[in-house]
Amino acid sequence: MHIPPKAKLYEMRPLTGPLDPQSSPDGVAAGAHRWVQNFRVNKDGNLERSEGFRRFMYSDTSNNNADLHNQFPKNDTAQESQIATGTEEDITFLFEATSTNGDTRLLTGGSKRTYCYNQKTNNWRIIRNSSTGSGKWKAAQLGDDVIFVNDNAKPHYWKMDQPTENNSTDSVREIKSFSEMGLNRIRHIQEWRGLMFYANVNEGNEWIPDRVIWSDFKKPFSIGPGDESLAGYQDLGPGEDIVGMEPLGNVLLVYTTNGVWQFEVSGGTGSDVLSFRKRYSDEDNGNTIPAYPNTIISASDNHFYLGRDGIYFYNIYRAAPDQPDWLKDASAVIFDDINSSECEAPIASFNAKTDEVWISWPDATSTKNTKTVIINVRHQHVTYYDAGFTAFTNFTKNDYTSIGDWLTTKNYVCSPASIVGFRDSTEGSSVCTGSGEFSDEVNTPSLTNIYSTTSMTVTEEGSESDILVTENWSADAASPLSLFGNLGSKTFADICTKGCSEDIRFVMAYATDNCIKEDGGAYYRERCTNKTGCGTYTQDKNYKSILRSPALRFNSPKNNKLLRALTVEFEHAQAGGKMSLKIGNAAQAVDPNVVGNKCGLQWRQHDEKNVACVAEVNDLSLRAAEELTWPLYELGRNLYYELSVYGTVGKFETSAIRLYAETKSS
Repeated sequence: MHIPPKAKLYEMRPLTGPLDPQSSPDGVAAGAHRWVQNFRVNKDGNLERSEGFRRFMYSDTSNNNADLHNQFPKNDTAQESQIATGTEEDITFLFEATSTNGDTRLLTGGSKRTYCYNQKTNNWRIIRNSSTGSGKWKAAQLGDDVIFVNDNAKPHYWKMDQPTENNSTDSVREIKSFSEMGLNRIRHIQEWRGLMFYANVNEGNEWIPDRVIWSDFKKPFSIGPGDESLAGYQDLGPGEDIVGMEPLGNVLLVYTTNGVWQFEVSGGTGSDVLSFRKRYSDEDNGNTIPAYPNTIISASDNHFYLGRDGIYFYNIYRAAPDQPDWLKDASAVIFDDINSSECEAPIASFNAKTDEVWISWPDATSTKNTKTVIINVRHQHVTYYDAGFTAFTNFTKNDYTSIGDWLTTKNYVCSPASIVGFRDSTEGSSVCTGSGEFSDEVNTPSLTNIYSTTSMTVTEEGSESDILVTENWSADAASPLSLFGNLGSKTFADICTKGCSEDIRFVMAYATDNCIKEDGGAYYRERCTNKTGCGTYTQDKNYKSILRSPALRFNSPKNNKLLRALTVEFEHAQAGGKMSLKIGNAAQAVDPNVVGNKCGLQWRQHDEKNVACVAEVNDLSLRAAEELTWPLYELGRNLYYELSVYGTVGKFETSAIRLYAETKSS
């Protein structure tokens, strides 16, 4: 395309500058954008279209009920049993537990029910089922014990893979030692250095919001102080209501309504093993401390959280929580549209797969989270993500040989039907895949004999008619097709094999369909539209990735500018998708984010262009890459652009935007 010689080049490179919807429209720093939506910074430091999300443990055939679209799965017994009934509830809890031998379990649920993911059946076992409940559950783990707390219910625990007992349908248990001491409610929980910390507690039907209780070493239920115990407690003082706790380096930071306290190991004995001090006192009317308790998270060497007026970060090297300009400016995305009365709704998590901080919150008219920001700390980049989530966690699936696998598919000792009653969640027709019928036949070669495949007859003297035919236990050697002969000298370590861990998954509970998703894997957003059977899903490939500029004055605020062309440099991994361009024009510098702006901002829509491969790989006469250019003729004092990418099926990465403009005399 021909560019007029009078048109001067203005290049924006890189495109990973700050998101700034807060400064004046003509005061946004060079390289920043007024709006960034569904773009993220990749590992190479370039801006790329954000991947979408799809159902947890997605499979092209079926993932059974891995996304928990059916919240009422049956637990397997000799006859499948329906444990949970009632209505669907919001998923507000996700937690990864890791056993002392390295096995992982994913836990999820709402206020009434708690589930454990079965990696073998892609279904969920209900480990807690209650007809009543409210509030959000929080969890922490010490050893093989996972402890759940909720300020509306008594604390309870689940020992990993704990079965049901006493004709109960639950695998969780109330903590008797807590009840005996009158510890009835706990708002916050955290494991740190082999001790379990409980904070903001209800003891003897009285709330003590400034109290921290810690357990004995590696004994999470032992909280009574004693000569041989490390357990103890500390009251932080009036006005120090505890709102959260997170480890950071070698210390535990406790956040209160009046500042930040530091707990560390002092080297003393008994309950004096810990020392504590207040390291920060808020002197800003509460603005710098966490206003939304469920957003306090640890990310690398920092803590992040939502204060009253913005996103803050804090670490042990800082005197006070900080709000650098790039975070302060981006905070307006949240605080210009948040339901501040739902202070428990906003949540945050660290995406260990991508090294990002995710914060989700409800807009001003909603009670469930509807919006999200993604923070790339390394590149100081923030993007708005137009979807809401009610729970986050990281999860690594570890493959292993289960006893059921070993008995039915590895050694052919039992028939599938004989062990069905011991499965902890169904893989049959009660959800969508497989069959509820299991074979009574043992696969071949059968190893149902323990030692010998030959038989012997046993009778008792005087009772010759009482005959017992059994294995020939007196045989000189074990038969090759017996269990003993097959195992030989193998030990449990040999037969209980564990494969390599899979990559980390960032798991989210999507507020729109209340199903469990995982970040990435496709350039669409999958939503469940019908939850019966295997579920019915729709894939939104047209979510938009948007870059919107501030007012562009091209170093001449008083003069009109004639914009002649806009060029985008990009790489695209796979053919498909569209890119559209709008050019804005205003006599004054106005905010382009305001919908229906009546102060003179006019937008002109230009033809959309295909985002496609531009050359055949084997045709050397064609260029391997090509810029995408719109010819323009837009005259104005304050100009704007809005680029939208949508419908892509592969990676779209952009590195620069070039504008060609002439400056006109006034």
